[in-house]
Formats: sequence, C-alpha cells, structure tokens
Amino acid sequence: MEKILVVDDVFESLTKGLEQHLGAEIHYNPDISPEKISQKLSENNYTGLVVRSKVRISRGLLSHVPSLKWIARAGSGIDNIDAEIVDDPNITVINADGANAQSVAEHVLGMILAFQHRLLQSNHHVRSGEWDREAHRGTEIQGKTIGIVGVGHTGSALARVLSGFGANVIGYDKYKLEFTTDYVKKVDFETLCDQSDIISFHVPLSHETHSLIGSEFFGRLSRKPLVINASRGKVMDLDAAISALENRQISGLCLDVLPDEPPLKNASHQKALSYTRLFEFDDVMFSPHVAGWSKESYRKISDRLLENILKYKGL
Repeated sequence: MEKILVVDDVFESLTKGLEQHLGAEIHYNPDISPEKISQKLSENNYTGLVVRSKVRISRGLLSHVPSLKWIARAGSGIDNIDAEIVDDPNITVINADGANAQSVAEHVLGMILAFQHRLLQSNHHVRSGEWDREAHRGTEIQGKTIGIVGVGHTGSALARVLSGFGANVIGYDKYKLEFTTDYVKKVDFETLCDQSDIISFHVPLSHETHSLIGSEFFGRLSRKPLVINASRGKVMDLDAAISALENRQISGLCLDVLPDEPPLKNASHQKALSYTRLFEFDDVMFSPHVAGWSKESYRKISDRLLENILKYKGL
C-alpha cells in the first residue's frame, strides 16, 4: 500500500482521489512545523510526499526515507526542491503545471488597471476627505505595448485576458521556438525592452533568471515602463529596482513576490533597510504572493496535481 505524507493544506479532492485511485494511506498533516517534517518522514516508510511552500526539500530532509519514490508540489514551480532531488533518477518530482495560470493573469491585470488608473491613491484620498480629480487622472492600456517575459501557462493566460483591451501584446521566451498567436507576438528581448510601456515577468526561478530584473535589464529600457513581477521574488534584484525607481528608469513596480517573504521578518538587517526604502515609494504596489492563490485555483491545483500523479502511476 502507498503511504503518502501531506505536509501542506490542499483541497480535499487530492487526498480523496489518492485514496480512491491508489488505495493509498494518507497522513494529512497540514499544521506540522517544518522542523518536524524530517522526523515524521523517518518514522514511516512513505512512498509519496505532497508539499506546497512550507519547507525546502533537500537531500538532508530525505536522508532517512529510502522508500520515497515521488514528491508532488501543489503549485506550478518546483524551486523549493533542490536540483539534486529533481535530477535524482530514483525520485520523481510532480507539479500542478498551469493550474493557477488564470488566477495569476487576472491578478496581474488587476494590478495593471489599479496602477494605471491610480485606484489605490484615489480610494485613500477620498476617504481622507479630498476630492482632487485631476491628481487621479488615469492612463488607459488601450494602444499601449505590453511585454510578457515568459510565455508559458501564465504568460499565455495574461495575453488572453489582455486581448479585449486593445493593447499591443508582445512576448519573449528563451525556450519557446514559436508562440505567436492572436493574443501575443513573439519578439526578442531587446525589442521587448525597447518597445514596452508595461512589462510583466512570468518565469521560473533558475540560475539564468536569478536577478533577471536587475541593473542590466533596467539599463535596456526606453519607455520608463511599469514593471510587474508575479513569478518568483529572487528574479528581481532588490537594490537595482530601488535604483531604477530613484533614477526614474521605470514608472513603477507591481510586486506580488519579493526576494524575502515576509520581507521584514526574514530579511537580514541590511536587506530590511532596502525594503524600508522600497516601501517609501508611492509608485510601488504590493500583494503578499497571492496572485496564483485564488479561491478557484485552490481546487484547480489539487485537481491538476492528482491528474499528474495518476499519470505518473500509469492510471
């Protein structure tokens, strides 16, 4: 019998599906502390592990679980699983590819509209008794050029939701040979940086994308675009982004993710000072890594993960 440890909160369709289709024994421990996961794993001969973001999966964590055959992450990215585990031929890593793409796309669209039309500032000013219409005049996205870096599941979903706004959507993806559709036109990275009024990043975290939103990128920009990061926090170089804001190389930032999360709790003292500086800018908007975590995607992620686990099992 399969024995599966689940250490994060997942929708019940996943655990019920694993019981039904695999006859598995599920140990559901969403409240377990990261420090106790290794001990829990070593106490039982688990063949499967389901995680989300609670813990980094390292060789040390799994050193006492020789029976483990697969790890399933309830999300699209697998950057919290060490590369040596991903590359281990004895362990299969499974994710929920694309299950939260629509959620991310709508969240990013919401950020764009809120930023362009100054909705957060307008709300604050009206509540404080002000009524300055001119100061809160918005900017339409119709006719603007929107660049998408990374045209996979989420980048493509963003292009689709933007299709009704009359914007010119262009995209760059290093690993896709062709993706031009009715929604997005393929361009090289230099063209995207040169022509975009808004740039949104949708790339996985890797050695190639670490600090991709950095000083070199900001130096390429021509139109002082709004820059959005809803991928992974470490795709952005924090200090380079602050310099870009100070030097007016960009019109603003919309950030669903940060290099340290939560920033002031997990950052070093020096990094905390940088975050304090970032928080001072009025033209920066934040959300707490929730772009892909809508009420609907909560179920979609578990459904997709179940589907992919069953494919791995040949069912």
